[in-house]
Amino acid sequence: MKARSVSGSFQAHHGRTHLKSVGAEGALSTITPYGLPQKWSRAVHDHPSDVDGFLYMSRHVNTEEALVVFERARKKLTLKDAVSFLDYPHAARVMKSFNIHPF
Repeated sequence: MKARSVSGSFQAHHGRTHLKSVGAEGALSTITPYGLPQKWSRAVHDHPSDVDGFLYMSRHVNTEEALVVFERARKKLTLKDAVSFLDYPHAARVMKSFNIHPF
């Protein structure tokens, strides 16, 4: 799968290119409403480099990257060892970190 990182810089063919050089900035992943980020997503989707998705800085967990996967990557992905979220060994920690109280 081919993906680009847009969390401050994105992977170019040779090294890293900062968002500034493509007319963007880090606020792109946190701006609301989502009209502008959706336009950028469409532009990346339609770009001739034909990437399968991209990484960006998560709006809600700003210490982690989030992944957008375009539909064209579907054939390249397989599901392996899936478990329900509540059976996930770290589910309680994740819910606590997001202040989620399921019961």
